[in-house]
Amino acid sequence: MSTEQADPTIARVEGVERDLRGLQDDVAMTDIQDALGEIDAQVRDLPGAIQALRSRGYVFKKYLENKAQVLTGQWADMRGRVMAAVDEQSRLLREQADQAQQRVTPLRWNRDEGEVAAVESVIADLESRLRAATRAIQNMYEPLRENISQTAGQIKEVAWTLDQVDAASFKLYPGEGVVAAVKAQWMTSEKEGPKGIFYVTEDRLLFEQREEVATKKVLFITTEKQKLQELKWQAAVGQVEQVTASEQGGAILGIGKKELLGLGFDNRVPIRQALLRLEADSDAWQALIGRVKSGDIAGERTCPRDEAIKEAVRAAPTKCPTCGAGITQAIVRGMNEIKCEYCGAVIRL
Repeated sequence: MSTEQADPTIARVEGVERDLRGLQDDVAMTDIQDALGEIDAQVRDLPGAIQALRSRGYVFKKYLENKAQVLTGQWADMRGRVMAAVDEQSRLLREQADQAQQRVTPLRWNRDEGEVAAVESVIADLESRLRAATRAIQNMYEPLRENISQTAGQIKEVAWTLDQVDAASFKLYPGEGVVAAVKAQWMTSEKEGPKGIFYVTEDRLLFEQREEVATKKVLFITTEKQKLQELKWQAAVGQVEQVTASEQGGAILGIGKKELLGLGFDNRVPIRQALLRLEADSDAWQALIGRVKSGDIAGERTCPRDEAIKEAVRAAPTKCPTCGAGITQAIVRGMNEIKCEYCGAVIRL
């Protein structure tokens, strides 16, 4: 082992040199500049992503366009201020790093332990200042970044909903707009039930089973699967009598928490109650269904519904013209016909 390698002072000097090299790279604040670039891309993509939703027929969340416009303006202003702060802080930190470098260079040959300790203190101070400056600059744009990310998330959720409708085993009625969808499990027993997608349109609530189930196992290992896709139940919004949100489990750090949504229907629906386990906040879904039931969701439309469709519902018969039996099934806007459950006659609307 060489004398230099064995010298503890040299080991400290090498540590100082290594720490300073790392800080010299960090004072450029490239991480912040990378984050700004990612936000730039998100903001730039918002208008086109929203337009894509509209072109696919999504008519709700009309606030998205205005929100994107406001966020774009706010970001343009914020980005300039953030970059000015980055330039100023980087300049100050670079000057301090250069001063530290001038003191580090002679340490190799003078090996003054007092000077090594002093330079270590200078570098520790530089690191502390860098952390404080980075944190302060991030705090400038973080609230706006969260708003932008939240908006991008809303758009992504709608796109996912439209994808599910496109792949569904049922069709929406003419003029019927889907509001939202979520992965869910219909709890037909305490622990079991079909898994699939829960949909809310402005007219109906629907649960579609969509999952792969094991059809063959060898030594507890699944060797064959079958895809099941079927509309299990649906109810008109006017047939929904009760909506309750609750949570189960998750007492320890939220692990194992179950988001449950309970639905109660009137006697025109084959099932009177349904309990869904959602992969989303059940309180938010309870509020959403409440807005649909009250009609407030119409205020989120980008355009009003076709009056002809509304009038068809109002003019729908209450009795079967063939057998005279009362029509009990719900008439949903957009339906073209209904079938009498007693005589089988098809009634055009």
